[in-house]
Amino acid sequence: MENENRTILGMITSNAVSIKVLIVLFMTVILMIPLAMVDSQIGDRKKYEAEAQSEVAKGWGNDVIFGSPVWSGAEKTIYASHSETLISVDSKEKKRGIFKVPVYAATFNTKVKFVAPLDSPAMKIPDSGHLTIAVNPVTSIQSFRVREVATGKELNVKVDDYGLRLPVTELTNKNIYTNELEIEVTSRGTGPVKYESSADNENIKMTGNWGKPKFTEQALPDETNILQTGFEATWAMQSVPKWESSSRETKTIGLSHLWISTDYAKVERAVKYGELFVALTFLLMFIVEFTSKSKIHPFQYGLIGISISVFYLLLLAISETTGFDVAYGISSVAVAGLIVFYAGGFLKQKKFVMMLLAEQLILSGFFYLLLGLEEKAFLIGSIGLFAALAIFMSVTRRLDWYSGTFRLE
Repeated sequence: MENENRTILGMITSNAVSIKVLIVLFMTVILMIPLAMVDSQIGDRKKYEAEAQSEVAKGWGNDVIFGSPVWSGAEKTIYASHSETLISVDSKEKKRGIFKVPVYAATFNTKVKFVAPLDSPAMKIPDSGHLTIAVNPVTSIQSFRVREVATGKELNVKVDDYGLRLPVTELTNKNIYTNELEIEVTSRGTGPVKYESSADNENIKMTGNWGKPKFTEQALPDETNILQTGFEATWAMQSVPKWESSSRETKTIGLSHLWISTDYAKVERAVKYGELFVALTFLLMFIVEFTSKSKIHPFQYGLIGISISVFYLLLLAISETTGFDVAYGISSVAVAGLIVFYAGGFLKQKKFVMMLLAEQLILSGFFYLLLGLEEKAFLIGSIGLFAALAIFMSVTRRLDWYSGTFRLE
């Protein structure tokens, strides 16, 4: 009879454990709903941010494209023999409501030479010829100047539909081959900065005052020097011979300017770890329940899971005011404190409450580290997940799931 009772009691305990496991798994899945709602809210905020950027772009400017100076005349286009070009992008922020929009002033400075071809040394540009400095759109131009390097003379340049135009008659001796020109144009915008090179030989340097540039277009930099406060990138470009009756194919370099790694993107990445955060917390609670012999109601599991979901909502809301890093710290401390305060009501032993606090802080720190790693996040995250699984399996390997007790041997 006694053995029978033990058997019945074991079956009841086994069924209770199985039911608790299924309930906890079900709640883990259900908690994907509030996480999805937070993710949807992030999408809405990103949409509002894009609208703010669009509004600022209307008043400040969008993409800016510079082009190599070329002489045109008598149905001939003469390309530069050599250019030394510097493009400096000075970036800052404009605010539209609560949103920060990056804008810039890009200064294009080039020293350019034109060398007469050996087979036609006497060939000249007629007086009707002109130098074109392509800038698109011309409405982005804020200032410009062109001067002869040898004489220091400032030349009279006009703005037309294609950018800037310098008549050959402005040159001191009207000879394009004996005049090295220095050209400087400042434009402003919010979108990518591009430069189309068509010189025979050109050395290009691009600088900016932020530490995470993204280079685009067909030619990537030969060398880059990236710091927290700015960057330098250099290119050595070559093209085809300079005398042609039609335009040549240009080589384009580019810089994507939307340089601010928006907090919405970071929060969105953080939410992707939300389900894992909930699952690992539930695993620890499950271990604590069996170890401490405390009974944790599914409702209590649910409230702790919801508080983790609220963490991401707090992170989203606070980051709009303080920035991501501060918001992450505030949200982590607030939610961890709430969970510990709540768990202290049903976990009688202080050491288990401290275990839960330590787990929350370790997970928060680990996921924050993953968000900052970017390129190695997948590797470190996989290792971390394996470590968490190994710890859980090590702790529970002596757990008798049928009796709800730990075996001593």
